[in-house]
Amino acid sequence: MSIFRRLVLVLAFPFLLFGDQSVKVGNGFFSDHIKVNPIEKNVVGYLKIDRDRAIDRWTHLYVKFALDHFRKQGAIFVIMHLNTPGGEVMSSLKIVNLLENSDAEGMPVVAMIDNWAISAGALLAYSSRYIAATPVSSMGAAEPVMMSQDGKMETASEKITSALRSEFANTARYFGRNPLIAQAMVDRDLIVVERSGEIVALDSMEEKISSDIVISAKGKLLTLDGVQLEESGIADFMLNPKLKTGPSEAQLTEGTWSLDDMMLSQESFFAEIPNSEVITYSDWKVSFFSILLHPMVAAVLIMALMLGAYIELSTPGFGVAGIVALVALGLILLSSFAIQAVNWLEVIILIVGFVMLAIEIFVIPGFGVIGVIGLILIIAGLFSLMLPNISAFKFNWSPEATQLAIQEMLERLAYLSAGFLISLVAIIFLARFITRKTTLFSRLVLKGEQDAEAGYSAAQEALEKFPSAGSIGKAITPLCPAGKVSVEGKLYPASADSGFIDKERSIVVLRIDGSKLVVKEYNGK
Repeated sequence: MSIFRRLVLVLAFPFLLFGDQSVKVGNGFFSDHIKVNPIEKNVVGYLKIDRDRAIDRWTHLYVKFALDHFRKQGAIFVIMHLNTPGGEVMSSLKIVNLLENSDAEGMPVVAMIDNWAISAGALLAYSSRYIAATPVSSMGAAEPVMMSQDGKMETASEKITSALRSEFANTARYFGRNPLIAQAMVDRDLIVVERSGEIVALDSMEEKISSDIVISAKGKLLTLDGVQLEESGIADFMLNPKLKTGPSEAQLTEGTWSLDDMMLSQESFFAEIPNSEVITYSDWKVSFFSILLHPMVAAVLIMALMLGAYIELSTPGFGVAGIVALVALGLILLSSFAIQAVNWLEVIILIVGFVMLAIEIFVIPGFGVIGVIGLILIIAGLFSLMLPNISAFKFNWSPEATQLAIQEMLERLAYLSAGFLISLVAIIFLARFITRKTTLFSRLVLKGEQDAEAGYSAAQEALEKFPSAGSIGKAITPLCPAGKVSVEGKLYPASADSGFIDKERSIVVLRIDGSKLVVKEYNGK
């Protein structure tokens, strides 16, 4: 360390030790959780969750990738600029998990409400270490709603409301905020009053006494303005939006600016952070993976994989169908690994399933138990990869909160099952009316029917349909000893007379044994 830096440290030490102790908020001193470097650059992450887009899976991925980026850049804390009317419950719960983990890892979040933190936006604010509000801020009105069959929005069931109420209370309690106020934002039937300086819940208005100050009356969802947020201890400090409102559009486009340009710098602690550099995050991956993770897109990928694999196995060589199947499988694996929602056990199940299916197709003649087990393992592995990994969520779980995760899983399972069934019906249709009639498919499947009334017998069928002894052909699969051979452009089940015959080796037919050929390797003699 240079002499100059040592001198700066000596001079700054009293300030670092005592100077910011006057800056105390609801969660303690800022310096308790935000570690400022007095000499080096202090990187600050910036998230913007705006009213232009409801909170959804895109928002979840945006927050996830952004926090990972900020962590790699050594950010000392993250600003979350909130102006949102809310959005999807499960996406919000996943974001809550990310924000709480970020705080636990030493990168706390400061929520800056300007103007709205409504519905799911209120839950995100509660999941932040510090909350800054303005006089025009609004936070609350978080009753869950769902779309009815006639397309109208209506209040969700009591199960969902109870789950969200529990999650609001747990999230508020996580950072030492009053859980009853948080619950009143979700439940319109909850009566909350201030009595002798304490927040209490009443069963009915008859329990109210004259000195009580009603915070939330029965039949109304609680929504607090900026002043009420600060008075109730939810907001840690107030900002004036008329002074500094940055960042500007030019700064957002550039992706970096000084903390001094932001409204947050009105608070003395943030204004005194030296060498500050605010950074943003923007990447094509967010939109790409949010599309891949949509349940309908996941169902389409299942269909593309199943139909592509079937058509490829029903035709010789390797063509477009095989490429489509591999691309679909690659996208499934890529999306799961990208959001770290994959378990290695699922990948192992998938690999074992493909290996067993390959053994059934290329080694063992016919299709039996190993092939069936392989297909079951493949389907189980795919569904496991594409369903939400509930165990990865580290929420303050309660039985009610678990119902929300199960609901999302069932919704996604319904899409995947629909895709699987549609693919199965399509495969049956192709097998019945299309592929069995094509020239390519006829090379892979034995054709012909036995009709006893017409005088056919197994022996006659063998004599008429099978090549004669001495015919020359080629092994399509390894014969160990059973497999398949091609003679005069047609495919036949066969068995090696002795030993093992490699794939692509020339063979000669020795005799017909029931419904298969007995062959040996042909060396030109």
